[in-house]
Amino acid sequence: IDNVKITKQPTLNYSNGEKLDLSALTVDLNYKTININLGDNKEIAYTPNSIIGITYDKFSQYKLTTDFNNGQLLSSNNNNQSIMVTYNNSITTVTDPLKVTSIVNGGNDTDNVATPDNVKDGNHKDKTVEKTIVTKKTVVETKDTKKEKSAKTGDMANVLGLLFLLAGAATVSGAILRRKH
Repeated sequence: IDNVKITKQPTLNYSNGEKLDLSALTVDLNYKTININLGDNKEIAYTPNSIIGITYDKFSQYKLTTDFNNGQLLSSNNNNQSIMVTYNNSITTVTDPLKVTSIVNGGNDTDNVATPDNVKDGNHKDKTVEKTIVTKKTVVETKDTKKEKSAKTGDMANVLGLLFLLAGAATVSGAILRRKH
């Protein structure tokens, strides 16, 4: 085999936390040209037929492997990484780069939770976080703005419980103040 050529890319666009799908990945195995000496200073070049259209589900039959596992969970750390396809532990090629993006509005990416350490993006440039409340949405209060970012963390029941507790405390305080007057 001279080279491995990717003829169909796998799915390349994912959101953080999705599983890699290599089912569409298809390659061709191309043989080297062989020069056959016919004697009398005559030579012929022969190239065996290539093996074409090898889909991912048949990779093991042709001694093909990938450095990513089909079905593995992807994260933003995999963004811009290519998948290496190897024939017989020696000849390699790579796919186009993966595009793994964080979910901004889906609520499934804890990377989007604003903390004092990561509030340096375009929306919160050079501002410090005074308070972060994590509910179904994370409300970030900076010195001069409020921004919302989705977050997977949080429990609305806990927030509501806290609000009822505070409302009860205010009612009790009001009753005590009224008795004194």
